This record gives sequence, structure tokens and C-alpha cells, in this order.
Amino acid sequence: AMGTLGCCLIFFIAIPFAIYYLSYIPHFTGAQGLTWERFWNEQAQMLRYHAGQADPHPYQSRWFEWPLMLRPMWYYTDPYMPQGQVYTIVCMGNPAVWWPGVLALAYTLWAWIRQNVCGEARDPRAAVVLIGFTAQMLPWVFVTRSTFIYHYFPSLIFIILSLVYAWERIGTAHPRAERALLPCYMTGVLVLFLCFYPFGTGYAMSRTYADAMNWLRALRVPWRSYGGWLGY
Repeated sequence: AMGTLGCCLIFFIAIPFAIYYLSYIPHFTGAQGLTWERFWNEQAQMLRYHAGQADPHPYQSRWFEWPLMLRPMWYYTDPYMPQGQVYTIVCMGNPAVWWPGVLALAYTLWAWIRQNVCGEARDPRAAVVLIGFTAQMLPWVFVTRSTFIYHYFPSLIFIILSLVYAWERIGTAHPRAERALLPCYMTGVLVLFLCFYPFGTGYAMSRTYADAMNWLRALRVPWRSYGGWLGY
């Protein structure tokens, strides 16, 4: 156990910190080089900026909006497209991954509760997924500055792992159901990836198609008023 702890301290704390610290060498090239004082002042300045940055932005979103993609980030649009066509770049994910991922994460939590409260055989994978997701997501609950959907991306790793975990458990308990449903689900993921591909790459498309994919156009929530989740 002590050996494992020592390896964790070396590979997950000491080495990453050393790499991060040394990455500032080019930044301080014109300021007589990197020193601990300059490094520390830079961290303090970044913290002050982010703690006090609260300028409103039309595409800012809160942490509880990210898992359901209620407010994707709009990066770019071309106003000079031919009439009836649109060109846009939107920061978003695949609905077939993000939305079922919320259910899969809830299922992972339920499985963990059954294992630790109801006496079911313990599976450490559930705890790893839940701890990883919480460690990435929980700090954003307390952030008061403007935040955006791309802050959710590190948490998405554990959403995908929860999907894998849920499918694996379904396959163990109901192998025939998994063999029938998993190909359908993967096909849906591929189809929606292709459907939303123009929105993430700036590929020109008709406004009719863009309107058809703007599923949440009629969505109304108490804390926001907008006519759709996609920008174009």
C-alpha cells in the first residue's frame, strides 16, 4: 500500500507539477527567467482574474445546464452565405452520448449504493467513475464567474465510462438484450454524429436543415430566455 501511495505521489503530483512549472520557462524568457516568486505571482494573478470575472456573455451557461446541452457555445457564423444557407461552428456534443450519459451516471450511483448499502458484491469501478466525475464537476458548482459548456469536457470522460459500465452490467445480467440493443445504440451515436457534424465543423447547410436540428428551439426555462439551443 505504501508503495502504491508513493507511486501516486510521484506520478500524479510531483511529475505533473514539475512539468507545469517548467512550462513557464518560455513565458518568462524576457523577464530574467523563471523563478518561484514569478511563478507564484502568475498563479495568484490568474486566480484573481477568474474569481472576479463576471462579465455577462450571451452563451454563458451554468453547471447544471451542461449535461443536457441546454446552452452550447456559439463560436462562429458566416453572415455572407447565399440566401437559405447557414454556416456555423458550435461547441456541443453528441446527444446520443451526453443525454443517455446522465442516466448511465445515475445508474452507476444506484449500483454503488446497492453495493455499499444493500450488501451487493462490491465493484470498485463504480466508485472510480463517481469519484472522477465528482472531482471534475463539483468545483464548478461554487464558481461565480461566467462559465461555459466546454468546462464540462473533463467530466465527460467519466460520463462515457459510466455508459460503458452500464452496458457491461446490462450485458452480464441480460446478454440477449445487450446483443440486440447495443448495435442499435451505437448506430444511433453514429447517425447523430453525422447529423450534427456540420454544426461542429462549419460545413455549409440549408437553413431548413439547421432549423430541423434545432430541437430545443421552443425550450423555455425560468433562468433563461432564448429561441433555440444552436446558434447560426
